[in-house]
Amino acid sequence: QEVYWKTTTTMAQEAKVIELTQAGKTTEGLVVQLIIKCVDIDGVALFDMGDKISLMNRVDPAVILRVVTSMNNDIAEEESNSGN
Repeated sequence: QEVYWKTTTTMAQEAKVIELTQAGKTTEGLVVQLIIKCVDIDGVALFDMGDKISLMNRVDPAVILRVVTSMNNDIAEEESNSGN
């Protein structure tokens, strides 16, 4: 299955990620970013917060880091290309 991601998030979603990161829970923050942003080709969320524990305990952290980094790099590049 192909994975797509939303390029925008709400202030509340971003606040949750920032809160976790500032509390030293960087890995959990990455997982929350993954949950918030990953969608299928139709824009339907692939994960919900109920998947957080499973993602944290069953997925290689390097994979989560690679996916989130790729998402963030693509979003930054898109914003740069659009003049934002």
